[in-house]
Amino acid sequence: MASPLQALGVDNPVLAAPMAGGPGTPALTAAAARAGALGFLAGGYRTADGLAEQIEQVRSQGVGFGVNLFAPNPVPVGPRAFRRYAAAIAPDARAYGIDVLAADIVEDDDHWSDKTLRRTAPARRPDPDEARLPGLNGRR
Repeated sequence: MASPLQALGVDNPVLAAPMAGGPGTPALTAAAARAGALGFLAGGYRTADGLAEQIEQVRSQGVGFGVNLFAPNPVPVGPRAFRRYAAAIAPDARAYGIDVLAADIVEDDDHWSDKTLRRTAPARRPDPDEARLPGLNGRR
C-alpha cells in the first residue's frame, strides 16, 4: 500500500518541520525537499509579509513544501474555565517563579487571516501527463 507521502512524491518518510521561532529557513526547507523529504516553513510568530517572502523563496526552488501555522481557537476561552485551569497549574508554575493566577486571558490568532488569505503567486499547474507532481525533489 502506498503511503500518502509517496503520492506527494516524497521518497523518504521524513518531515522537516521546524517549530515557530526556531532555526528553520527557506534553504533548509528546500534542501529537505531535494533530499526526498517533505520540508516545512515555520509560519508561527512570523509576519504575513515575512512568511510570504519565505514562501516565494522556496517556490523559486521548484520543490514541494508545506507551511506550519498556528490555528486559532474557534471558541473563546471562558473566564471561569481559564481561572480553573490557572489554579490547577499554579503550583507547578510557582516552582518556576511564574504567577499564573495573575495572568489575563489573551486571545491571539497570530495574524491567521493575514497569512491564510494573502495572495501570492500561484504555483505552476501540474501537467496531467506527469506521473509525479512537478518539481518535487527536483525530479519529474
